[in-house]
This record gives sequence, structure tokens and C-alpha cells, in this order.
Amino acid sequence: MPDIKSIITRWIDAWKHHIAKRMDISASQASHYKKRLIVQGVIAERGRGLVEFAMPMLKEVLSETLGQDTRTDT
Repeated sequence: MPDIKSIITRWIDAWKHHIAKRMDISASQASHYKKRLIVQGVIAERGRGLVEFAMPMLKEVLSETLGQDTRTDT
């Protein structure tokens, strides 16, 4: 039976590929963009595979501008 760490790792890898596919880029390109956003202080890493908006009010501005749900917990 696989341990919980390996299950979580596989789930995170699958989610990374899902996001890249939605952006029509490779998973390595998505990782590159993620690193750039972290370095620039736009998002912050909150654990393996977890990020959140780091700039104050960015979530609200994007939500209003795009008219979409910008939750980072899904």
C-alpha cells in the first residue's frame, strides 16, 4: 500500500500537468512561471504544491477584472 507522501506527490504532479495543459504550455514552463512569480513576490509558496497570492488585494483585483473565481485552494 502506498504511503500518504507518495499519494500526495503524485496528486501534485498531476495537478501541475493539469494547470500547464489549461495554459497550453509544458509542465516545465509552468514551473518556470511559478518560480518567477514567487521571486517577484506575486505569489508565495505555502508548502509543496501550494501557493497563495502574496500581494495585498491582488486576489480581489483579479476577481473583479476577470469576473472569475480566483480561489487558490482548489
